[in-house]
Amino acid sequence: MGSFLEYWVTSKLEMGLSGREQELIILRMAYHYKCFYVWKHHVPAAKEFGANDAEIEAVKTSPLPSVFPAREYALLMLTDEMVEQHTIRDEAWTKWNGNLKRSELVDLVSIVSQYVFFSLLNNSIQIEIEEPLRKIPGL
Repeated sequence: MGSFLEYWVTSKLEMGLSGREQELIILRMAYHYKCFYVWKHHVPAAKEFGANDAEIEAVKTSPLPSVFPAREYALLMLTDEMVEQHTIRDEAWTKWNGNLKRSELVDLVSIVSQYVFFSLLNNSIQIEIEEPLRKIPGL
């Protein structure tokens, strides 16, 4: 996994999505896949990028409350669309893509796809959560 993780970390730095946006998407993916490992690793990162406790709590709520700015809400709704529909239907593209550039939509698809993989991998292998992260509230 070392080479893959190096590639993935580097590619995340090149995305048009902000660190905060990426972390909110990742937390939403952890919520959808009930992946405690991803959740507990990314709550601190989301906070570093400015997410507050109320926003983090909102990420694990369905339907998603409209507490986020329009762009973040669109990203999270498109994330839900991918998870729930296994694609992004034309009506969802039409409804939500006005807040995003085409390249950012590709970035969104990329990050969601990667966290489907990470969540399933971590859930299936049952990777143990490191001691310092165990105190972070779960899903």
